[in-house]
Order: sequence, then C-alpha cells, then structure tokens
Amino acid sequence: MDISSPAAHGQPHARLDDRQRPSWPVNGVDRYRGGDAVCLAIGDLHLWSLLTIHHALNRVGVSTTLRILTIRKVARAVSACRYFGLTALGELLARIPEAADSTGPADVFDAEYRQRYSDGTELVRAAQWKVATAPEDFTVSRV
Repeated sequence: MDISSPAAHGQPHARLDDRQRPSWPVNGVDRYRGGDAVCLAIGDLHLWSLLTIHHALNRVGVSTTLRILTIRKVARAVSACRYFGLTALGELLARIPEAADSTGPADVFDAEYRQRYSDGTELVRAAQWKVATAPEDFTVSRV
C-alpha cells in the first residue's frame, strides 16, 4: 500500500462518481511535457479562448466572469472572434470590462449575450466553417 494514500493513514478512500466530479476540466500539464507533447495549432488556441469565455458567461454572467478570468483572456476571446469571423460577438465581448463595472450594465450585457449566443449555435457554425476552410489551423491528434 502506498504510504501517501488516505487508506494508509486510516482514512477511507473516497471515489468520485460522475455527480461529484467537477464540471470544469482540471489542467493536466503532464501531457504537454516530454516526447509526446501536444502542440496546439492556432485554430485550437482561438477555439479554446472563445469557448472559455462563452462557458463562463453562460454559467456565471459577466461580473463573475471578469473576476475569475483576466482581461488578457477576454482580449484573446475578442481576437478569436475576429479569427472565426464573429464580428458582432467580438464587439460585444470587447464591452466586458465596462459591463462588469456595475449591476445595471452587467444585467443588460448578460441578457443580450444569453439572448444572442447562449445556445452556441453561431459559435459552432463559425468553428465548423473555419475547420472546413482552414483544416491546417487545427490539430488532429490523440489528445
């Protein structure tokens, strides 16, 4: 038995079932080191940036999104919008810093975002179009 395990110290070993697992993926940095390191292509990076902001805005709204993510990540999402041809979404995301400052503008921003983008349909279409027109910008690997 591993002496660092909870069972070695008299504690029961807790197993997480699917209901207890966190909904946000844990960063597994180990897979990016060594000979099998995965290098993400530009399209992958833009998609990751866009989906990070999209997920946060849908789950917690603009005020909390700006508290948990950085302005730099917002800027990357705006850049991703340009990459995917989502001009209107990019203009909306560029307003995040002002919208998060107070309750009134935050509520208006959240309502507009949820009305226009919460289902993700436009994002999916844009990503599919980009993958079809520039497949070299995306990594196909066994991640």
